[in-house]
Amino acid sequence: MASERVLITGASSGIGAALAHQYAQRGAKVILVARPSERLQSVTTAVHGIAFPGDVADPVVIANAVTYAQDTLEGLDVVIANAGYALRGDLSDLTMADIRRQFETNVFGVLTTIQATLPLLRATRGRLVIIGSVAGSVTTRGAIAYAMSKAALRPVAEGLRLELAGSGVSVTLITPGLIVSDIDHRDHMGALIPGLTPTPSRWAMPTSDAARKIVRAIDRRRTEAVITWHAWFLLLAWHWCPCLVRPFLAHDRSRHDRSRHGRGT
Repeated sequence: MASERVLITGASSGIGAALAHQYAQRGAKVILVARPSERLQSVTTAVHGIAFPGDVADPVVIANAVTYAQDTLEGLDVVIANAGYALRGDLSDLTMADIRRQFETNVFGVLTTIQATLPLLRATRGRLVIIGSVAGSVTTRGAIAYAMSKAALRPVAEGLRLELAGSGVSVTLITPGLIVSDIDHRDHMGALIPGLTPTPSRWAMPTSDAARKIVRAIDRRRTEAVITWHAWFLLLAWHWCPCLVRPFLAHDRSRHDRSRHGRGT
């Protein structure tokens, strides 16, 4: 079996980095796209991949990665649109610029990735993967903008399945719950935000475990995979008895200067 050729956006940390390691361990050739950072360089070195530093919403960055895949690797087998960050803050504390930046990365970055890579995936009957979130279905306080951006990815995935029917390209929507990650702790430029309360480790799934589950779902060409038991529980509880879930969702996890955080992310 020939080595898989895999492109991953948002690959400098969290789920993206863990997926890069998973694929590298099975001999895949990995292309990483993320904002320039020491973390990106570290992951790239560890997986013997090739990095394309830059904004995932920049068509030039994605186009350069696709050109490399076409000219050097002669195609792509798997594309994982993972790049994203979580904008926190009550809606009244956020500016329209804050919200537009959230959508620029979490929605338009995904669309840019998909449009640029689809021709290569059609040629290989490959696998397209969109990393969503349980927040796209169940919104918590202080996460309206993030939830909106993730909710927008479900119709993208469902519509693409219709558009790609008969092409051999599979579309998998990944719906993670709490995963050990710093997504809540970094702004749209990748900088750490002080003052945030980390997710309790007893609830969060280790990133490596999540990556293994995600790769398994991709291999099986599943239409959707909900990662973590608490994500399943939350989705079911919200569907059948939302009144019991709302008090939990109202809890504010972002214990910090809300105005500063909102304008900084």
